[in-house]
Amino acid sequence: MSIFEKHKLIVFSFLMSVLVILVHSVNNEIFFESFIVQNICQYAIPSFFIMSGFLFFRTASNIKVVFDKILKRAYTLLIPYLMWNVIYYLMNVIFKKEVYFSMNNLVNSAFHYTYNPVFWYMYQLLILICISPVIYYLLKNVYVKYIFLIIFILIIAFGIDIKIVNEDAILYYYIGALISVLYNDKKIELIDKSKFKSTLLIFAVTVILFSVLKYSFKLFPNIYNVLILSVVLNRIAGVFLLFYFIDYFYDYTYVDDCMKINFFIYCTHYMVARVMIHISELIQKYINFLYLDLIIQIILFLMTPYVAIRFAMFLYEILNKYCPKYYKLLTGDR
Repeated sequence: MSIFEKHKLIVFSFLMSVLVILVHSVNNEIFFESFIVQNICQYAIPSFFIMSGFLFFRTASNIKVVFDKILKRAYTLLIPYLMWNVIYYLMNVIFKKEVYFSMNNLVNSAFHYTYNPVFWYMYQLLILICISPVIYYLLKNVYVKYIFLIIFILIIAFGIDIKIVNEDAILYYYIGALISVLYNDKKIELIDKSKFKSTLLIFAVTVILFSVLKYSFKLFPNIYNVLILSVVLNRIAGVFLLFYFIDYFYDYTYVDDCMKINFFIYCTHYMVARVMIHISELIQKYINFLYLDLIIQIILFLMTPYVAIRFAMFLYEILNKYCPKYYKLLTGDR
C-alpha cells in the first residue's frame, strides 16, 4: 500500500468520525439536524466496518496470520474497550447521583457499553474479529466468497435474526474483507484516478436508486425487511461514493495531526457531545425569542465536531507528554 493510500484511509476515517460526532450531537428534531444525520451521517458507521474488514484481511496471507491478528486486536481493541468502559462508568458515578459505585457494577460496565452507547461499534467489531477465521476460509474460494455475499444480503432481506452480531454489521465487514481480496489482486484501486468519471457516476446513480427505493418502501410497512435491505444497500453505495468523492478535494500528500488520533477522538467525543447537548437544552429553556434558540442550537450542533476534536487534541498532548504508556493503552498504540 502506497503512502498516498495510507493517507487516504486516515483522511477518510477522520471525515467519517466527524459524521459520527454529528450523529451523537442531535438534541432536537430540527429538520436541519435530522436531514444531515439521516441522509449523510448514516454512511459513517458502515464505512468503519468496511475499512476494518479491509485492513484486517488485506495482509491475512494465511490462517496463522489471521490468528496473530486476532491476538494483536486484544491489545489494540479489547484493552481500550475495557478501559474506556470503566472510565465512562466512573465518570457517571462522579457526575450522576443515580449511579452508584460497586465492584459488581465496575466489572459489568467494563464488558458492556452501558455508559457509552457509542461503543456498540467496538463490541460488534470484537465479535466480528472472533469469527474472522471463518471469513478467511470463505474468501479462499472464488465462487464461495460471492455466494456468501449473496447469502448475507438475503439474511437481511428475509429479516433473519443472528443473535451474536448485527446482520448489517457482518455484511459491511465481509464487504471490506472481499474488497481486500480484490485490492490484492489489483482489480480495484483505493484512489480513483479518473476523478468524477465512471467510478463516481456509478456510485452516485446507485445511491440515488436506493434512496428512491428506501423512501418508496416506507409507504409499505408490510415489506419492512425490504425497506431495511434498501437502507443497507444505500449505505454501502454511499460509503463508496464518499470514499471516491474526496479524491477531488484532497491530494493525500500529508495528513493533519488531528487526523492521526482518529481513534482517540472516537473514544472521547461522546462526553463532549453530551456537554454540548446540555448547553443546548439550557438555551432552549431560557431563550425563546424569534427562533434565536433554534439558530443557536444549529450553531452548537455544527460546532460540536470542532470542539470534540480540539478537546481530544488537548487530552492527547497532555497524556502523550506526561503519561505516554497510559495513552498507548487507551488507544491500543494507534
